[in-house]
Amino acid sequence: NKLLFTIEKVGFPLDIEMLPGERILMAEHGANKVTERHRDGTILWEYEISEPLVAQRLKYGRTFIGSKQRLLILDRAKKVQFSYTSPNTSETFMRAKRLPNGDIVCVTSYSRFYRLSSTGKQLKTFSVNVHTSGGRIAVLPNGHILIPEMYNDQVVEYNTSGAQVKRIPVNRPSVAALLPNGNLMVTCMEEKRAVELDKNNKVVWQHKHETRVTRAVRR
Repeated sequence: NKLLFTIEKVGFPLDIEMLPGERILMAEHGANKVTERHRDGTILWEYEISEPLVAQRLKYGRTFIGSKQRLLILDRAKKVQFSYTSPNTSETFMRAKRLPNGDIVCVTSYSRFYRLSSTGKQLKTFSVNVHTSGGRIAVLPNGHILIPEMYNDQVVEYNTSGAQVKRIPVNRPSVAALLPNGNLMVTCMEEKRAVELDKNNKVVWQHKHETRVTRAVRR
Protein backbone atom coordinates (compact mmCIF):
# COMPACT_ATOMS: atom_id res chain seq x y z
CA ASN A 1 0.00 0.00 0.00
CA LYS A 2 2.93 2.37 -0.48
CA LEU A 3 1.89 5.34 -2.64
CA LEU A 4 3.88 5.47 -5.87
CA PHE A 5 2.17 8.36 -7.66
CA THR A 6 -1.09 10.28 -7.79
CA ILE A 7 -2.88 12.32 -10.47
CA GLU A 8 -5.00 15.21 -9.27
CA LYS A 9 -7.95 17.01 -10.86
CA VAL A 10 -9.42 14.24 -12.98
CA GLY A 11 -13.11 14.16 -13.84
CA PHE A 12 -14.59 11.32 -11.73
CA PRO A 13 -13.08 8.36 -13.62
CA LEU A 14 -15.36 5.31 -13.86
CA ASP A 15 -12.82 3.11 -15.63
CA ILE A 16 -9.02 3.01 -15.69
CA GLU A 17 -6.37 0.93 -17.41
CA MET A 18 -2.64 0.92 -16.80
CA LEU A 19 -0.69 1.16 -20.07
CA PRO A 20 3.01 0.65 -20.83
CA GLY A 21 5.32 3.62 -20.43
CA GLU A 22 3.81 4.97 -17.21
CA ARG A 23 0.54 5.87 -18.94
CA ILE A 24 -3.04 5.56 -17.72
CA LEU A 25 -6.23 5.40 -19.79
CA MET A 26 -9.27 6.86 -18.02
CA ALA A 27 -12.98 7.24 -18.73
CA GLU A 28 -13.48 10.62 -17.06
CA HIS A 29 -17.23 10.46 -16.60
CA GLY A 30 -17.53 13.82 -14.89
CA ALA A 31 -15.40 15.63 -17.48
CA ASN A 32 -17.15 14.11 -20.53
CA LYS A 33 -13.96 12.76 -22.05
CA VAL A 34 -11.63 9.79 -22.28
CA THR A 35 -7.99 10.62 -21.64
CA GLU A 36 -4.65 8.91 -21.89
CA ARG A 37 -2.34 10.52 -19.38
CA HIS A 38 1.24 10.22 -18.26
CA ARG A 39 1.61 9.45 -14.56
CA ASP A 40 2.49 13.13 -14.02
CA GLY A 41 -1.01 14.04 -15.25
CA THR A 42 -0.07 15.29 -18.71
CA ILE A 43 -2.78 14.48 -21.26
CA LEU A 44 -1.27 12.59 -24.19
CA TRP A 45 -4.53 11.76 -26.01
CA GLU A 46 -8.17 12.58 -25.42
CA TYR A 47 -11.59 12.10 -26.94
CA GLU A 48 -14.68 14.06 -25.97
CA ILE A 49 -17.81 12.01 -25.33
CA SER A 50 -20.76 12.52 -23.00
CA GLU A 51 -20.44 10.67 -19.67
CA PRO A 52 -18.07 7.83 -20.66
CA LEU A 53 -18.37 4.63 -18.62
CA VAL A 54 -15.60 2.47 -20.09
CA ALA A 55 -12.25 3.03 -21.81
CA GLN A 56 -10.28 0.00 -22.98
CA ARG A 57 -7.11 0.01 -25.07
CA LEU A 58 -7.07 -2.49 -27.94
CA LYS A 59 -4.38 -3.62 -30.37
CA TYR A 60 -2.76 -1.15 -32.77
CA GLY A 61 -3.57 1.85 -30.57
CA ARG A 62 -7.33 1.53 -30.96
CA THR A 63 -9.65 2.35 -28.06
CA PHE A 64 -12.99 0.84 -27.11
CA ILE A 65 -15.29 3.35 -25.40
CA GLY A 66 -18.69 2.85 -23.84
CA SER A 67 -21.11 5.59 -22.83
CA LYS A 68 -24.77 5.45 -21.82
CA GLN A 69 -25.90 5.80 -25.42
CA ARG A 70 -23.12 4.32 -27.53
CA LEU A 71 -20.38 1.72 -27.85
CA LEU A 72 -17.56 2.58 -30.26
CA ILE A 73 -14.02 1.79 -31.35
CA LEU A 74 -11.63 4.56 -32.41
CA ASP A 75 -8.24 4.42 -34.04
CA ARG A 76 -5.36 6.55 -32.79
CA ALA A 77 -6.43 9.39 -35.10
CA LYS A 78 -9.91 9.30 -33.44
CA LYS A 79 -11.59 7.90 -36.54
CA VAL A 80 -14.62 5.78 -35.63
CA GLN A 81 -14.15 2.19 -36.80
CA PHE A 82 -17.19 0.70 -35.06
CA SER A 83 -20.32 2.17 -33.52
CA TYR A 84 -23.31 0.54 -31.86
CA THR A 85 -26.39 2.02 -30.24
CA SER A 86 -29.20 0.12 -28.55
CA PRO A 87 -32.21 -0.59 -30.80
CA ASN A 88 -34.35 0.67 -27.92
CA THR A 89 -33.66 4.37 -27.40
CA SER A 90 -34.79 4.22 -23.75
CA GLU A 91 -32.38 1.39 -22.91
CA THR A 92 -28.97 2.74 -21.88
CA PHE A 93 -25.65 0.99 -21.33
CA MET A 94 -24.31 0.57 -17.79
CA ARG A 95 -21.17 -1.54 -18.28
CA ALA A 96 -19.31 -2.96 -21.26
CA LYS A 97 -16.18 -4.75 -22.40
CA ARG A 98 -14.66 -5.89 -25.67
CA LEU A 99 -13.37 -9.45 -25.61
CA PRO A 100 -10.18 -10.72 -27.29
CA ASN A 101 -12.16 -12.45 -30.07
CA GLY A 102 -13.91 -9.20 -30.98
CA ASP A 103 -17.23 -9.89 -29.26
CA ILE A 104 -18.65 -7.21 -26.97
CA VAL A 105 -20.45 -7.83 -23.68
CA CYS A 106 -22.59 -5.24 -21.96
CA VAL A 107 -25.34 -4.79 -19.39
CA THR A 108 -28.12 -2.23 -19.72
CA SER A 109 -30.59 -0.22 -17.70
CA TYR A 110 -33.22 -2.86 -18.49
CA SER A 111 -31.25 -5.29 -16.27
CA ARG A 112 -30.19 -7.26 -19.34
CA PHE A 113 -26.87 -8.81 -20.28
CA TYR A 114 -25.97 -8.88 -23.97
CA ARG A 115 -23.21 -10.54 -25.91
CA LEU A 116 -22.71 -8.99 -29.34
CA SER A 117 -20.56 -10.09 -32.28
CA SER A 118 -17.84 -7.82 -33.66
CA THR A 119 -20.43 -6.47 -36.12
CA GLY A 120 -23.06 -5.78 -33.46
CA LYS A 121 -25.21 -8.88 -33.98
CA GLN A 122 -26.92 -10.06 -30.80
CA LEU A 123 -25.56 -13.48 -29.84
CA LYS A 124 -26.98 -13.94 -26.35
CA THR A 125 -29.08 -12.12 -23.77
CA PHE A 126 -30.47 -12.82 -20.30
CA SER A 127 -31.56 -10.98 -17.16
CA VAL A 128 -29.09 -9.80 -14.51
CA ASN A 129 -29.38 -7.66 -11.39
CA VAL A 130 -27.31 -4.47 -11.78
CA HIS A 131 -27.78 -1.15 -10.00
CA THR A 132 -24.49 0.71 -10.59
CA SER A 133 -22.96 2.08 -13.78
CA GLY A 134 -19.42 2.30 -15.04
CA GLY A 135 -16.55 -0.08 -15.65
CA ARG A 136 -16.30 -3.44 -17.33
CA ILE A 137 -17.87 -6.86 -17.02
CA ALA A 138 -15.63 -9.61 -15.68
CA VAL A 139 -15.70 -12.56 -18.10
CA LEU A 140 -14.18 -15.83 -16.89
CA PRO A 141 -12.20 -18.18 -19.18
CA ASN A 142 -15.23 -20.50 -19.39
CA GLY A 143 -17.45 -17.66 -20.60
CA HIS A 144 -19.20 -17.12 -17.28
CA ILE A 145 -19.67 -13.53 -16.11
CA LEU A 146 -19.45 -11.83 -12.71
CA ILE A 147 -22.13 -9.31 -11.75
CA PRO A 148 -21.86 -7.17 -8.58
CA GLU A 149 -25.28 -6.98 -6.95
CA MET A 150 -24.72 -4.02 -4.68
CA TYR A 151 -28.03 -4.05 -2.82
CA ASN A 152 -27.88 -7.82 -2.32
CA ASP A 153 -24.35 -7.64 -0.88
CA GLN A 154 -22.96 -10.22 -3.27
CA VAL A 155 -21.08 -10.85 -6.50
CA VAL A 156 -22.92 -13.42 -8.62
CA GLU A 157 -21.41 -15.73 -11.23
CA TYR A 158 -23.71 -16.46 -14.17
CA ASN A 159 -23.10 -19.25 -16.67
CA THR A 160 -23.51 -18.78 -20.42
CA SER A 161 -27.21 -19.66 -20.20
CA GLY A 162 -27.93 -17.00 -17.60
CA ALA A 163 -28.20 -19.31 -14.59
CA GLN A 164 -26.62 -18.29 -11.30
CA VAL A 165 -23.91 -20.81 -10.35
CA LYS A 166 -22.10 -19.03 -7.51
CA ARG A 167 -22.69 -16.23 -4.99
CA ILE A 168 -19.80 -14.47 -3.27
CA PRO A 169 -20.75 -12.39 -0.20
CA VAL A 170 -19.32 -8.86 -0.37
CA ASN A 171 -20.67 -5.75 1.33
CA ARG A 172 -22.08 -3.27 -1.20
CA PRO A 173 -19.92 -4.27 -4.22
CA SER A 174 -19.85 -1.78 -7.08
CA VAL A 175 -17.35 -3.41 -9.46
CA ALA A 176 -15.89 -6.92 -9.64
CA ALA A 177 -12.83 -7.72 -11.76
CA LEU A 178 -10.98 -10.97 -12.33
CA LEU A 179 -7.21 -10.74 -11.76
CA PRO A 180 -4.60 -12.73 -13.73
CA ASN A 181 -3.86 -14.86 -10.65
CA GLY A 182 -7.51 -15.97 -10.49
CA ASN A 183 -8.38 -13.78 -7.53
CA LEU A 184 -11.24 -11.30 -7.48
CA MET A 185 -10.82 -7.55 -7.06
CA VAL A 186 -13.94 -5.81 -5.73
CA THR A 187 -14.57 -2.18 -4.89
CA CYS A 188 -17.03 -1.61 -2.05
CA MET A 189 -19.20 1.50 -2.17
CA GLU A 190 -19.96 2.15 1.50
CA GLU A 191 -16.73 0.78 2.98
CA LYS A 192 -14.65 3.01 0.67
CA ARG A 193 -12.18 0.27 -0.10
CA ALA A 194 -10.89 -2.12 -2.72
CA VAL A 195 -10.51 -5.72 -1.61
CA GLU A 196 -8.82 -8.74 -3.23
CA LEU A 197 -10.40 -12.11 -2.52
CA ASP A 198 -8.79 -15.48 -3.20
CA LYS A 199 -10.66 -18.52 -4.52
CA ASN A 200 -11.88 -19.29 -1.00
CA ASN A 201 -13.28 -15.75 -0.63
CA LYS A 202 -10.54 -14.87 1.87
CA VAL A 203 -9.26 -11.28 1.91
CA VAL A 204 -5.61 -11.28 0.83
CA TRP A 205 -5.21 -7.53 0.20
CA GLN A 206 -7.20 -4.35 0.65
CA HIS A 207 -6.87 -0.60 0.33
CA LYS A 208 -9.07 1.87 2.18
CA HIS A 209 -9.50 5.56 1.41
CA GLU A 210 -11.23 8.54 2.93
CA THR A 211 -13.47 8.89 -0.14
CA ARG A 212 -15.25 6.42 -2.39
CA VAL A 213 -13.01 3.96 -4.25
CA THR A 214 -14.57 3.59 -7.70
CA ARG A 215 -12.07 1.33 -9.49
CA ALA A 216 -9.03 -0.80 -8.64
CA VAL A 217 -6.73 -2.73 -11.00
CA ARG A 218 -3.43 -4.54 -10.80
CA ARG A 219 -0.61 -3.88 -13.23
